[in-house]
Amino acid sequence: MDYHLDLLFYDASDWGWIDQFMIGLSGWGYKGVILLILLFLFFQRTRRLGMVGLTAGVCGFLITQLIRLLIPRERPFVAVEEVVALIPKEASSSFPSAQGLLAGIFIGMLWLLPGKWRWGGLATGVLIMISRVYVGHHYLSDVLVGGLIGTTLVFILHKTLPSLPNGTFLLSKGK
Repeated sequence: MDYHLDLLFYDASDWGWIDQFMIGLSGWGYKGVILLILLFLFFQRTRRLGMVGLTAGVCGFLITQLIRLLIPRERPFVAVEEVVALIPKEASSSFPSAQGLLAGIFIGMLWLLPGKWRWGGLATGVLIMISRVYVGHHYLSDVLVGGLIGTTLVFILHKTLPSLPNGTFLLSKGK
């Protein structure tokens, strides 16, 4: 199933401007998510959500690495003849996507903000995930599972990790 869906993304690679856009988004999207988490940590009003994002990132990275050890999967540019990586990358395991994880964290964090942030976050996160498929580094299922892990962790941590009334983050309820 992945193979046929993914070929739709790879076939669009004949348009140079889309290639450049997706290469840029794939190369910089996760860096923007990390920057957002750090910015959220800096401001007291968003510090708790930043800690939720940071904790989700650490936990999610550990989860994705464990899954990669248990379910090794070749990247599309290695396994599928028609796929050429638009960004050079070593041939490591692709499932689940760590950048999909970060995109999912981004979606979850912005979804928890009031107003229209959630829709922009959803659209941007989905574009980041699509860019990873487009550049040949991941299958669609890689980024969807990574995104699901990230978003789920954000929502679980947001509900379970306590905070003081002034927004200060606490790791344990006993303090």
